[in-house]
Amino acid sequence: MTGGPDVFAGEERNESRAAHTSRRDVFGIFSITLAILATAFAAAAFWVSSTAQDHAEHASQQADRVAEAATRNEAAHGAAGKPASPATSTAVAVGAITFDEQDFTITASSQTARAGDVAITIHNAGPSSHELLGFRTDLDDATLPLDAGRNVNEDSAMMTKVLDTGTDLAPGTQRTMHVNLGPGHYVFACNLPGHFRLGMHLSITVVS
Repeated sequence: MTGGPDVFAGEERNESRAAHTSRRDVFGIFSITLAILATAFAAAAFWVSSTAQDHAEHASQQADRVAEAATRNEAAHGAAGKPASPATSTAVAVGAITFDEQDFTITASSQTARAGDVAITIHNAGPSSHELLGFRTDLDDATLPLDAGRNVNEDSAMMTKVLDTGTDLAPGTQRTMHVNLGPGHYVFACNLPGHFRLGMHLSITVVS
């Protein structure tokens, strides 16, 4: 026989060292694999978190843009769909005139006024309904141009309308309106059919 106990002992030691080395290599590979997997998982988690944050920020920006567009749209539609508020005068009247109308005369509390915002009150003593129109013109109040129906031609180029009650005043009612009058001669009249020719007109002078 060749060799002896020492030879076998050496071979066993070599085999043991080889096995130990093999286990150590496997453990090292396993450790490296775990490290790689951990790094991959961490990278994936970071990517998911970053992507989710980006999506959240994008969604928030989209929501802000939608809300802003809705606000603009509502404002535009609100402005277009709602009637404008009636204009209100904040001017302080420099004068006031009360016109009393009745069948078929007009009288005024004053036939002279200062230029500027004038508060005009129209009172209808009846018994018929009346209106009040005002014109700036150089014509005498009794000589205003007439239309084919022999009522005042409100569109005549010889005068400029400055006041119109718009609707008739029922007997026993009154209305106050503000009108800005410059210096000059004015004629006020009721232009319901036939009323002007029956004498419902008078002149007012506005001074500086």
